Amino acid sequence: MPLLANRYDLQEIIGEGAVATVYRAHDSVLQRSVAVKVLKDVNDEMDVVRLWVELRSLQRLRHPYIVRTLDFGRSPRGLHYMVMELLRGRTLRERMDEAGRMPPVEVASILLPVFEALDACHFSGIIHRDIKPENVFLTEGASQPLKLIDFGMAKILHDLSPEVTTNPFTFGTPEYMAPERIRGAPPTPASDIYAAGAMAFEMLSSQRPFGGGSPEEIMRHQLHEALPRFAELSPPVSVPRALRDPIRRCLRKQPLQRPRAADMATEIQRFLLPLAPSSEQDTDVDCP
Repeated sequence: MPLLANRYDLQEIIGEGAVATVYRAHDSVLQRSVAVKVLKDVNDEMDVVRLWVELRSLQRLRHPYIVRTLDFGRSPRGLHYMVMELLRGRTLRERMDEAGRMPPVEVASILLPVFEALDACHFSGIIHRDIKPENVFLTEGASQPLKLIDFGMAKILHDLSPEVTTNPFTFGTPEYMAPERIRGAPPTPASDIYAAGAMAFEMLSSQRPFGGGSPEEIMRHQLHEALPRFAELSPPVSVPRALRDPIRRCLRKQPLQRPRAADMATEIQRFLLPLAPSSEQDTDVDCP
């Protein structure tokens, strides 16, 4: 295969979705390994729009827990592409599939950088809009424990450009979609907080907080069902109160009742401190 944009030697596929393929590649100019995301045959111009949304989002962000974009463009053959740092490791989904229920300390150690990354996003006016285990990458051999990836559905607040779709259900994954988004309300940082809370619930219990046989049923449960208590799951799960209560607040139906990402990071740091006396106690009662 000829070099993409006369620079990138696409070596092997490391990820593939409906509209794009991600390659491990060699940058012949800077002599380094990179990841190159290339759009497939574009039948829908919205696919191109989503790529540029992702690019604009990542250009605004420089954070150790957010994947870095290095280059972008359109090749002479008409291929739209984006070049990112090459990550080594696996997704949180792969870790969850392997581990089942994850220990509270491991869950907190993952949530802390996730909420710190979300705090950076929200401070920069960016809503990720698709927080889920598949979009958290656990890195190996790096100083950072993880990277938040895939900003293709991100929304830049105060951006006057039109939405890439008028259908709110296109954005996000039903199991992690906040109730207000299901109702069609505009995205806010609280929507990301809800998704992170759902992801945390699943890490701790190996169950999603709201399930169902179809996307419609899952979304109906998100809207109308009470959040299950860890102690009432089958089998029950014991979670330290100092971790459990903040996670439950993330999953409140009303967005204004959810904590900010910065507040969540502070609470999780407090839980992880070795001198926190309540971190392994008081596991019998769930907060409302």
